[in-house]
Amino acid sequence: MSQLISSASFSISKSDDLENSDAVLMPKKVGNGYLFAVADGVGKSIGAQKASQIAIEVLDKASAINEKLDLESYFHKIRKEFISISSKNSNYYNMATTLTACYVTEHAVQYAHTGDSRLYILKNGKLSQKTQDQTEHAYLISQGIITEKQSKTLSRSNVLMSALSPKMDVNINKGSFELKSRSSSLILMTDGAYRFWEKNPKFSKSTMDDINIFASSLKKRILTSGPIDDFSFVAGEFQVS
Repeated sequence: MSQLISSASFSISKSDDLENSDAVLMPKKVGNGYLFAVADGVGKSIGAQKASQIAIEVLDKASAINEKLDLESYFHKIRKEFISISSKNSNYYNMATTLTACYVTEHAVQYAHTGDSRLYILKNGKLSQKTQDQTEHAYLISQGIITEKQSKTLSRSNVLMSALSPKMDVNINKGSFELKSRSSSLILMTDGAYRFWEKNPKFSKSTMDDINIFASSLKKRILTSGPIDDFSFVAGEFQVS
């Protein structure tokens, strides 16, 4: 099976006087694999932080059945929890969060995702995005209405088409892929983190070869430039036997 040999994470509010609406689950052993996740509470509503925290808390209690983990069922379970909370307290009616979860087993990765947080695989010093953003821009690009280059000059880049919320049905982007390299690194980021990576998507080879150094360098870049949102990162390096 795949063995976790290293992990790294950070989750920081964009300002010291504001609560952090992001939440992360560090890689943890579940059944015959490792589960980790990142969530980004949507907007500035009273329920943003609570939504991301609940999403991670539910996943933290996940269990595998017959060595398999049904990620989609946990997404629905999280939404049911949101519905229950908002029905008892109308202040939480607008609670919502993005969620990207990753489950690593022998030679394979299973993921489930809603919103615009992302899963990347690190190969040969480069990040390759595995999830698809559920945003207005991503939809327009997929329909051929605008190009990716044009999208960078347009507003509304962070308008979500989907998220976990009591007000909308669950729309999950899910998939799986094989780990073909003997050592593979998987990285989850919220938009507050990856936007700073996209501006200049490279570090030195020594930095890219170590996820802890990569995490530290990206965090330093964000703090030096000035955060535009809460920003979170969680990664695991896995050795395939």
